[in-house]
Amino acid sequence: MLPLLVSVLIYQGDVDTDFVKVKFPENKIYVYAKKATIYFDFDSHEVKKEEADKLRIFGGGEEVIVSGFASPEGSRAYNYSLSEKRALNVADILRKRRVMVRSISAEGEDHCWAEGKRFFKECRKVEVEEFHGEESFDLP
Repeated sequence: MLPLLVSVLIYQGDVDTDFVKVKFPENKIYVYAKKATIYFDFDSHEVKKEEADKLRIFGGGEEVIVSGFASPEGSRAYNYSLSEKRALNVADILRKRRVMVRSISAEGEDHCWAEGKRFFKECRKVEVEEFHGEESFDLP
């Protein structure tokens, strides 16, 4: 059995990336209950069977957020495109399993903090997080 990961992320105000500006309401907490990381071979967006098996923790009716990533080899534009293809392929697998994909993002190489080429494999991934819900609260 896979371990259940629980995290609480609090976003407030504007969040800027190279590709999109997102405005999160300042009085909401977004809660994620499960997370899976799918790894890819160098220069590939094909999901290997053993990696696809990790998606079994998500059942029908759940909402997920899918984020694709790439290692820094190649141009910035190519890495963005590759991370997008990775995210879309994983999202397709999830949809076939009746999992609702709330959003898909491509992050390219921007979140690869691996030091040295031997660690770049950790950046060739897609992260899937179950969107458990959002809660409103009053700020003091």
